[in-house]
Amino acid sequence: MERMDSKPWNQKRYLEPTFPIYLWDAYLRGFSLHWHDCIEIIKIQSGHIRAQIEGKYFELETNDILFINPNYIHGFFDAGFGTKVTLAQIGLGFLDPSLSEIRDMIFTHTSLAKDPFFSQRKNPQLHGKVRSLFDKANTETKQQTPGYRLAIKSTMFELFLLLFREAPIQQISNLDILKRANRNVILDKVFKYVHENYAEEISLDTIAEVAHLSKYHFARFFHQHTGQTFHIYLTRLRLTRAESLLIDTNDQITDIAYQCGFTSIKTFNRTFRTYLYCSPTEYRNKYLK
Repeated sequence: MERMDSKPWNQKRYLEPTFPIYLWDAYLRGFSLHWHDCIEIIKIQSGHIRAQIEGKYFELETNDILFINPNYIHGFFDAGFGTKVTLAQIGLGFLDPSLSEIRDMIFTHTSLAKDPFFSQRKNPQLHGKVRSLFDKANTETKQQTPGYRLAIKSTMFELFLLLFREAPIQQISNLDILKRANRNVILDKVFKYVHENYAEEISLDTIAEVAHLSKYHFARFFHQHTGQTFHIYLTRLRLTRAESLLIDTNDQITDIAYQCGFTSIKTFNRTFRTYLYCSPTEYRNKYLK
């Protein structure tokens, strides 16, 4: 099922109500800040990428695994050429309503935020167990032999049991849950405006007004909750759009620069090289070889 949610900043795969588990392989170039109402797991098959969760950065290399809690703001940046990943998204309906206490414990009241990163370099024994179970679920997804959904669900139960027994878990209070929900209401307005208007000039005054905050309080709020200044967020989002247009279209580079909100080709080239370490022309040629 390839359907996606309509909001790019809440983007997730369509999760079937009766089987809200989706695993897939993808080449990942980068993805601007967003969140989901589901758990997300990412494993690097090859290459490397920088991930950010709630302002914390993680350098991911081959076979590293990262867990992302529901409604946690995250993004992926600085991907190596040809970085391939396996992604999983797991919705609230993963557990039967009769197991609501366990469901709430997994999805609402506990967090791997203390240490959501599993690597052979850091904890080889635990990483090996997590990787084995995640790979098993992915293999079942690909082969789809009779009973594969039961096998995937069983494997995910085993994976979460492993995490609760052996990984550091952080309790989340009801107050923290409420604060995150209120924060995401404000960021939903901000992200919506930016995604609809990134091709135009967006000043700090304008976006602060969208958030119904003063310019000073908005700047503090945005940096506190995303780990980025608004300027860096906007620049990264524009560059992500530019990357897609460079690869997926034959548009002239000058046209792409203006479509993505850059005021001149000189600014576009300089910014692209600063963040992606090559020129737009070099980037396009590299991916289209």
